[in-house]
Amino acid sequence: MQLVKKYIWYILIPLVFVGWQFVAGNILGGFEGTDDQSVALIQEIAPSFEPNAKPVFELESNLAETLLFTFQSLIGLGVIITVFIISKKLGATKSKAE
Repeated sequence: MQLVKKYIWYILIPLVFVGWQFVAGNILGGFEGTDDQSVALIQEIAPSFEPNAKPVFELESNLAETLLFTFQSLIGLGVIITVFIISKKLGATKSKAE
């Protein structure tokens, strides 16, 4: 519990940024991903182009895409925070041993 209190800001600040990304993507809108931009560019360059493969599944709404992206961000954030905390604990253990 003491570890959580010590590193709470390292967890809360990135979560606020990830939450803002979700809110901004759904409320403000207007964010295009690289997939949408690449499709527009391909249609501009070669209007008769047809893809060789079809997607395994397509998400029906932008909300589902935003939720999936937010979930992926949270997983990455969790990994980064875990590595950071473990490295801090190992560094503190090393300095106590010396």
